[in-house]
Amino acid sequence: MLTILITVPWVLTVASLLYIILKRSTVSVDDEYESMDLEEDEERHIIRAAIYDTKAFWVHDNIFYESDVTREPDWSTARPIDTMKLSEKSLSNLLKILDDLKKSEMEQ
Repeated sequence: MLTILITVPWVLTVASLLYIILKRSTVSVDDEYESMDLEEDEERHIIRAAIYDTKAFWVHDNIFYESDVTREPDWSTARPIDTMKLSEKSLSNLLKILDDLKKSEMEQ
C-alpha cells in the first residue's frame, strides 16, 4: 500500500513533465517569434521629439528621455533623465522643452 502511495504521485509528475516537454518541442521557434511581432501590435505610439543642439528629448510612459542626435534621434543611446538630480537651471530648461512638446502635440 505504501508503494502505491509513493508511486502514483511520482508517475503523475513524470507524465505531466513529459507532456510539457513534448508539447514545447512541437512549437517551432518561428511561431514563438511571430506572436511577438511588433508590427502587428495594435497599439502604435507616435513619439514627438524635441531636438536641441546635439540632444533629442521626448516623453514616453511618463518618463522623460534624452538621446544623442546625428541626423535624427539615436534611439540606441536613449536614457531616462533623473530630474531629481538636476540643477535648477537644467530643470527649468527641461520644463521649457516639455512645454514645447505639449504645444506641438496640441497643434497637430
